[in-house]
Formats: sequence, structure tokens, C-alpha cells
Amino acid sequence: MKGNLGCFLPNSVLTLLSENKEYKVFEGAVLFADVAGFTPLTEALMVLGKEGSEELTRILNNYFSEMLKIVDEYDGDVLRFAGDAITILFEEDNGETALSCGLEMLEKMKDFSAIKTRAGEFKLEMKIGCSKGKTLIGIINDSKEIDYYALGEPLDDSAEAEHHAKKGETVAAKNVFVPDYLSKREFSDGFEIISGSYHKKPLKAKKQFQSSLNNFLSQYLPKHIIELSDPTTMGEHRGTTVIFLSFSLSKESDEETHKEICHFYSNLKKIVSKYGGFINKLDFGDKGSKALLLFGTPHSLEKREIMATRCALEIVESMDKNHQIKMGITSSHLFSGPLGSINRREFTVMGDGINLSARLMGYAKNIVHKEQNHNNAIIITDENTYKAAKNDIEFIERGKISVKGKSALIPIFEPIKIEEEKTEKTKTLYGFEGIQKELVEWIKSEERSPLLITSEIGGGKSSLSEWLYNQTILREYKSIKIELHPFSKELFFSLFSRIMKKLLQIKNEEDLSALAQKLPDKLRDFTDLLNPYLGYKEKENPSLKNLTPKDRRDIAFSIFLSLLNNVEKTIIIVDNLSFADETSLQFLSQYLTQYEKKSLDFAVFSRKEIFSNQIANSFEKKIELPLLSKDNIKEFLEKEFNLKNLTEKAIDFFEEKSKGNPQLLSALYETAQKENLVIEKEGVKFIDEDRLFKTTFPDSLEAIYLKEFDRLSKREKDFLFSSSILGLNVSVNLLSKISDFDEKEIDDLSDKLEKKNFLKIDNSGKRKYLQFTDTLLYEAIYNLAPFSFKRDFHKKVFWEIYNLEGESKPSVFPYLAYHSERAEDKENAIKFHRLSARMFSERYDNLSALKHYEYVIKNDDISKDYFEDSFKLLDIYLSLGNLEDFKNLLDNLAQFINKMSQSEVSSFYNFISEKNTREGQLAEAELNLKKSLEISEKSNYLYGIARALLNLVGRVYGPAGRYEEGRKCLEKLLSLPKFEGDAVFRVVALMNLGSISRHNLDFLRAYSYYRKSFIFAKKNNLYPRLTAIINNIVQLSYESGNLERAIKYSKKGFEIAKDFNQREHLLYVAIHFALSLWSKGEISRATEILLNTNNKTLFLKNQYEKGMAKVVFAICIFERNYFLLALEGIKESFEIFEKNSCPHESFSSKLEYLRLLKFLGDEVSFINTIKKWGGKEKILEEAKKYNFLFSLKSIIEENPFRKYNENRTEAQNSGKFDSLNNSLP
Repeated sequence: MKGNLGCFLPNSVLTLLSENKEYKVFEGAVLFADVAGFTPLTEALMVLGKEGSEELTRILNNYFSEMLKIVDEYDGDVLRFAGDAITILFEEDNGETALSCGLEMLEKMKDFSAIKTRAGEFKLEMKIGCSKGKTLIGIINDSKEIDYYALGEPLDDSAEAEHHAKKGETVAAKNVFVPDYLSKREFSDGFEIISGSYHKKPLKAKKQFQSSLNNFLSQYLPKHIIELSDPTTMGEHRGTTVIFLSFSLSKESDEETHKEICHFYSNLKKIVSKYGGFINKLDFGDKGSKALLLFGTPHSLEKREIMATRCALEIVESMDKNHQIKMGITSSHLFSGPLGSINRREFTVMGDGINLSARLMGYAKNIVHKEQNHNNAIIITDENTYKAAKNDIEFIERGKISVKGKSALIPIFEPIKIEEEKTEKTKTLYGFEGIQKELVEWIKSEERSPLLITSEIGGGKSSLSEWLYNQTILREYKSIKIELHPFSKELFFSLFSRIMKKLLQIKNEEDLSALAQKLPDKLRDFTDLLNPYLGYKEKENPSLKNLTPKDRRDIAFSIFLSLLNNVEKTIIIVDNLSFADETSLQFLSQYLTQYEKKSLDFAVFSRKEIFSNQIANSFEKKIELPLLSKDNIKEFLEKEFNLKNLTEKAIDFFEEKSKGNPQLLSALYETAQKENLVIEKEGVKFIDEDRLFKTTFPDSLEAIYLKEFDRLSKREKDFLFSSSILGLNVSVNLLSKISDFDEKEIDDLSDKLEKKNFLKIDNSGKRKYLQFTDTLLYEAIYNLAPFSFKRDFHKKVFWEIYNLEGESKPSVFPYLAYHSERAEDKENAIKFHRLSARMFSERYDNLSALKHYEYVIKNDDISKDYFEDSFKLLDIYLSLGNLEDFKNLLDNLAQFINKMSQSEVSSFYNFISEKNTREGQLAEAELNLKKSLEISEKSNYLYGIARALLNLVGRVYGPAGRYEEGRKCLEKLLSLPKFEGDAVFRVVALMNLGSISRHNLDFLRAYSYYRKSFIFAKKNNLYPRLTAIINNIVQLSYESGNLERAIKYSKKGFEIAKDFNQREHLLYVAIHFALSLWSKGEISRATEILLNTNNKTLFLKNQYEKGMAKVVFAICIFERNYFLLALEGIKESFEIFEKNSCPHESFSSKLEYLRLLKFLGDEVSFINTIKKWGGKEKILEEAKKYNFLFSLKSIIEENPFRKYNENRTEAQNSGKFDSLNNSLP
């Protein structure tokens, strides 16, 4: 105990305790000081959530510290805090001392005339009221805990006087003595305005209370109050349900009043304590009598919303109806902690929920009930409380009301009664025995299918993953186990960098050079691309300069896949795959879906509720861990904890509470043990069932963790708070450098907290680490830590890492971004989010880059890099198909065009034209591209010139069939001087010239351009571009009837696409490869190629590629006579293209739809579809627009596939439609 416990009680109450009196009437003056301007400050900061409430508390504590220094100098006694207001008693004062104190406080308020906060600058002013007379102060001693109250006319009159005061004024009742050195002015309603200079008089000697008072108070004050006496104690953020309760008293004689208050308090406390609540304060004033009741703070409480509402209903039923009870209930996160100064403070809660509950209580007072069974009482709750309690309590919806401080109307509800207990049969579930046998068989199998195991939090997946790893070791299989943590998401290639280093025995950067010898010749020159993937510094390699980020990613993946072909067969066990970074997940899905012969067999474990379905579909075998059955629960308790003689009722209790969750079941047992419900006799343990069913247990793991956390000492809590800032795994070395814990204390606390199952100690490496025993525990403790503490500690972590690594190691950029953001170091947060974004963007990890760029764009004040970052973010939005975000950012940038450089303006108009194109506005797209071209030409921005020329062809002239204008643009591009990055433009320009010649049916010239493009790309190491060129050659060959050349180049295209991991190009090559084979009558082989290709592209995230994959899949299954499903697939493809503004591709899919209908000979559907799409003339017009006129005419006017009509009938008769889902791969 470090502080003075007396600081939590007024001196008048300490006097009563020292005189052993229950109550006493004190003569003297009362000062009521309230702050004007506090409400807008509160409302502005409350918008910031938890952090706002914490800043508000800091401001209040600073304010109170200054004011209470003045109060102490005048021997004032602070009776109560009420938000920003304080009530002060000046014993045996006729008013002179109180008025001087108040005037000095008004003078001091000048220091608070310009308070700077995150929400802006605010001015606070004070209003003061003063009265004198008799104040009744009494002690409520109930169940070995004390509280107190104060009431009387001076309290009411001083508050009334303050209501009459304007900002900066002191108003006094006429019974207050005003000395000659002060002036007074008559005011209405029997009050006077006081002004003048304050005078200090020599103070009487203050009564000194015995030092033994601390020992006495420690027996009667709650534990959380005792901890708050330590000046270093920090507040906490907790989910809290608040009841603001209004009641009335008869107020007869002092003795009767004291008895009535004690009786009311005693009854109220019994009910509140029964439901796990806490009476925070009683207030008796001019606005009536009020009590503030808290559920969930200062200690966690499971089902707090239900407990509070049930408590409120019981209060209504149990209390005397003459008390005229009204209640407002809200549920939210509140900041709880000490308020005041070191000499006088109170435990309080801050947050929007407090203000709202008070206003709901006020609203409740205005409701008139016609029903007579409400005992003149009413309860109003907010929506959060209603939603959490509605299954247990019956509510009436009371509509929506307007509340001060809320812009929108809020729904309110009235709880009526507790619902009847519902009994439901629990579905029988099984343990892991069957799964363990299945996993053993999986280990033994020669062909192990990729395996995904999911469970709820605490469902046993981590234990099972450890068991599986041990089984592989026992059976002498080569295996690697990787455990991921929450921050793994922030690290590039976090999963596979560890796997690759272990498999390929890479210990340092020098080992990478030896890997090149294991690669095919085509990939050997690209080995330097692996450096950033394995955590090493990226090398400057001239041969890589022409590669795009996507090219780099694809080739790096291809190298890794090639290297994995040469490793020994290995089982890879991954725990918490849900924490893997995006690049690792992309690589995993490719590895699992693209390669038939695998050297790695994956068994991964993940949380069920946060796992991506898209990645889950990569796994052929999936297991969901069942919850424990009743028999399993009994066996678990008997074997794990040696519990004997468990009755059916006890097992039912544990089943209901744990819901079959193993971790929750273990936590419940440990809670029972700490509550002394486990009795041990001669080595055998029993449950005290009589007390078991009367004890309140938490209903979730988080609640259990917080309950156990509440039992810890303050130093243990601070240690866990500090550790949580460093993450799930805690470097003891780093912790000792940046915290106030020395090595000896760290060792002592680590040992204690390991025994209490909060931490695990890891001494296996060169340095000691601590690990939180559970991810949810870590998250709960981190979220509980005060914002100010987290902010300061994150700042220390940032500078420690920065001073150690500087800016030379890109892998630490995300760490630095994370810690500087949490430290509210905006400048460094922007800097390292920008560096992280560029790092991820260069590695084509667009999803990771996305969140970093979005932070920069949201927080940057238009710095020199702002527009470059914005353009990169626009590119990412396009690549991910986030068109709404693309358009919104583009609209936002438009207002800053006058701040852009000429090259940036050129880029801006280029993006505007992209938007125009996707909206089908080709004229506007052309106009904006010409603006971009003109600006680039004026500033000699060669890159911008080439980009504009190429995009004019791709976005405007090509789709519109204006080939001559397109040809001129491309020839102009090829005549430009050399510039950095020009190789890609020249390759694409030559390829497009070939396409224009193809459209003009000049096949010879087209082939010549394609060959030139191919040779130029190869010469400049643009291997990934070769596949696109080959795809054009294949199309050209197919259209010109040269099927042998089409097949030859298709094979070459497949080879290059596989070598360089270009899954999307496989689609395009496959389509024309298959068409060529079909034309030669090799339908079976064509279908096989399409099916295999589609399976390898199912996990593409780009919407355009998804649409193409749908087309391929539809063609494939059509050939297997799944006609209806094929038509549905084609339909989905053109819907995807339309949604993502790809009109050319959408029309192409529509043509394919019509072609399939014609194949089937379904004339009715064919004619109806054409009508649905606007009729024959409109479709012909669109075909001309998108250069599909020849194709459409051949579909409409010819009918070469009548035989499919017979197949259709045959398929229907054979019943193939009945088993489509089971038959398809």
C-alpha cells in the first residue's frame, strides 16, 4: 500500500470515523463549482472513443489538481466529485472563506482558457454558487464496506445559486456573509452576485488523523480503491454496463433520514452485489437523489448486460414504491480510474455511456405509465444492452428519441420481465479419438492430401497440432512445425521464409548463390529476386530493371516452386494459418492447386471464424474439430484433474458453461479451484457441488482471463501490460531496455506468471523470450491497457528498434509503422507506412501495400510524395477490382490538381481516362488521354508520352475499330528517344501493331510484328511478356487456319507460363490451344487441357481473371455434356465483366452464350436471349463497336453444330443433370 487511503474520503467523514459516530450535522458554508464548456469538450473527445475518454480524464485530473491546491489552502473539504463539478464544505465558515476560495479558483481558470486536444482547442470557464447552513453527513457501514453521503439545504442552495451564475461569476445565497472588501449586487430569487479580490486568512491547524487510519480503512475499502491510492496506478478500458438510478427520500429528522438512507443503501447493495455490480456513488442534491451502479468495472463481469438488467428489474420489484425509481441503462467501453488529486480523489468512469445513461434516466422520469404494476418505476435501456439481453429478458420497443450530444435518433427499450428458462437438448458431439486415428492414417499414407483443420477459439487445434508433430517425429518422418502469431500478418512472406530456410538449409545470404545451380537455365539469372522473400537486402541487378512488381513476384514464386521439386519429402505442420501474411497465402494456394507431384505435405490449423474460404478451398481434405461431448467432458475432468465422483448434475453444469470447448473447460476448473470449490482428500479431488451451483462463473474465455487478471498484483498487471505491447512473443532483452523492470524482477515476475498460466518461458534460443499462453489472453490484456500507457510504450519500442536498425532493413518497416502509429507519432507513422507500402508494392503484395497506402493518404498533409502514393494506390485498387475506392480517391485528388507537377497532372488525366473507359465513355477517355499527352509533350515527359499513346490505342482506338489512328500512335511511340522503362512500351507497341494488322486480315505483317516483339522482349529479359506475345501468335495462327503453328506456339506458351508462374496467361493460351485441337477433332485432349488449366486458376483474385476462368470452365464442362451448368458459368462471366466495367470481354462472353445455345439447337432460348439483350440490330451494333461483327454474323446466320441437339437429349435421358455437383471436380 503506497498511498494515503484517506484521500478517498472527505475530512468530515474521517472525523466521524475518528469520533466513532455514524452521522453528524456540520455547520458551515458550501461551495458548488461547475465548469462551463466541459460538455462540448466531452462530446468532442467522446467521438474518439476509448482514447478520448482517457484524454478527458487527464484534463480533468490536471484541472482538479490545480483547483484542489487552492481548496486545501482555504481548509475546504471536498464532499463529492460529479464529472467536472465539485462540492466543497467549509466547516464553521459564515461564507467569507468560501467566497475567497471561489474567487481565487475563478482567477486560476485563466490557465484553462485554451486547452489543446486531439479534437481541437477548447475554453473552460467556471460558475460558482455558495450557501451556508447545516449539512448532514453520514457513514453507511454495510457488510464490512463503508460509503458515505452528504445532504442538506446548503447543498441544494449552492447548486441553485450556481445555476443563476453566468460564466466567470460567483452567486451566493443571501444568508452568506459578504465581507466589506468584496462587493455584492442584488440578483433575482434571493441571490447576490459577488465580485472583488480574494483575501487569505491564517488557517486553523488541520486535524491530523492517526497513521493507523490506513490500516483501519484497508479493512473497509474495496481492493480497487486501495490500489488507486498508489499515485502511479493507471486507469483501464473495460466493457461496462451502467445504471443511472433516480430515487426519492422522505427527508424527515436527521436520525430518520440517516436510517432511511442506510436501509435503502443496504437493500440496494444486496441486489447490486447479487448480480456482480458495484455502487460507485450516491448523490443527493437539488436535482434529486441518484445512484451510479457499474457492472463490468472495476472487475470484469460475464453477461454484464443481462446481469445489470436483471438487477434493475429486481430493484423495481423489491424496493419501496415510494422511492419513485427511474433508471437509464447503457452498455459501452468506458475508461475507469482515479479522478482528482493526490490528496483527494475518487474512483470514476468516463465515456459516452455515462452521459447517455444519465439522459435515459432523465427521459424515464418523463414517461407516464398507464399500467399499475410498475410501482411508479421505469427502466430505459440503450440498443447495446437490449441486443445482449433480449434472449433472456422481455423488452418493449419504445421507438427512437433525440438525445443531447447525438446527431441521430437513438432507439430505446424498456425491459419488462425475465424470460422463462429455456431448456434445449444439446447435440451429442465426439472427442478427438477418431480424428487422431484419421491423422495417423494420413501420416502413413504415401499420397497425403493437403489437410486443413479448423476449430473455435480454445477448441484444441494448437494441442492437436503439437500432438501431430510429435507423431511424425515418433514415426521418423521428416517434418517441420511452424507457429504463426498475430503480427505475422505484418511481415512479408512470414510463413514460407521460415519453411524455405529450414528446407533449403539457408543460414545466411551467402547460401543463396549455391541455390542458382539447382535451377533451370531460364530462371538462374533471376536468383537475386529471392533476397527480400528470405529477409535479406534486395540487390541491384540491371537484368531485373525491366520487370514489373508482378513479374518479380511471379518469377520468385516460380524459383521457389522449382527449388521445392528437389527437396526431400517433408510434412509441414502450421498452427494459426489465419495469421499468415497475404503473400504466403498466395504462394500456398498456388503450391497446393497447381502442382500434382508435391514434395511438401501440408497439415494446417486455423481458427474457424476468421479463416478465408478462398484459401480453404485449396485443401482437398478438411476437418472441423468437434466440441467435447458429455462423456468426453467427464473423462477430461477425471483424467486431467483427478476429479472423482462427479454427479450428472455437475457434468451438466460444466457442459453448459464450457459448451464443450476444451480450453474453456480447463479455465472453468481452474476458476473453481481458485474459488475453493475443489476439495482434496487423500490425493483425490471432489467438487463442492452445494457451492458450485451458487457461484457465478464467467461465460467466455476472455471473461475468465480478465477475472484471473483482476486477481494479480498491480506490478504483475503492469508487467503484462508492458509485455503485451511487444506482441505475443516477448523479447526479454528488449523489455529490460525499455521498461522499468530490471532483469531480476523480470525473472521473478516471469516465474510467477508462468505458474499462474499467463506466460510461458522460452530459453531454447540464444536469448530468453516470453510467450503469452493464449492469443486471446494476449489480445484481452493489450485491449485492457490504458491508451496513454500504450502510446508511451509503443514510442519507446519504436525508438529502440529504429536506433538499432535505422532505415536500412526493409523487413522492419512494418514494425516501425505499427509502433509509431500506436505511439501517435504521425510524422514517423506516415514515413514508415509509406516505406512499408512501397516495399510490399514492389513485391506485388497488393493487399498488404493497400492498408499502408491508405493510412498514408488518410493522414498525409499533401507532402511531395502524396500524389505518387495516391497513384500507386489507384493502381492497386484497379488490380484488386476495387472500383468504388478507385473512383472515390480519384474524385478526392481532383481538388488538388493545382498542386501537382506537370508529370503528376499527366498521370491524373491518365487515371481519369481509365475511369471513363470503365464507364463506357470512350469520347471522354480520348479527350483526357489527349490532355495527358499534351502535358507530357510540353514538359518532355517521355514516360507520360509513351503511356498516353499506348493507352489511346488500348482504351479508345482499338475498341472503337479506329485502327489507322491506333497505328500512327504506336509508330510515334516507337520513334521516341530511349528512356528508363521504355522496353516494356516498345514490346507492347510492336505487339499491338501486330494485332492491328491481324484485324486488317494482313496475317503476314501481323506475324512479322509479333516476331519482332518476341525477339525484343527476349533481348531485354522481359521473359514474362513472351507469353502474351505467344498468345497473340496462337490466336493469329488459329484464325488464319495454321493449326500446326497454333499448337506449336501453344506448347511453347504453356512452357514459358509455367516456368515464370503466369497463371493468368495459361487461361488465354489454353483457350486457343483447345480451339485448335477441337478444329483438328481432338476434343478429348482439348477438354483435358481446359480442365487442368481452370483448376490452376481458380484462386485468382483479380475480377477480370475470375471472369476469364468462368469462361474456360464453362467451355470445359460443356464438352462433358453439362450444358445447363456451362450456360450458367458463361452468364456469370459476363455479369462479372459488366460489374467491373469490361464491356469488350462482357460482349465476348455473351457471344459465347449465344454460340452454346446454337450448338444445342435451342432456337427458342436463342431468340428469347437476343430479344432480352435489345434485339438483333442492337446486338449487331455492339458487335461492330467491339469488333465482333464477323463472329456474331457467323453465329446468327450459320448453324454448324446441330448434332449437339442429340447430345442434349441424351444427357437429359441419362440423368447426368441429377449428379452435377458430385461429378464435377
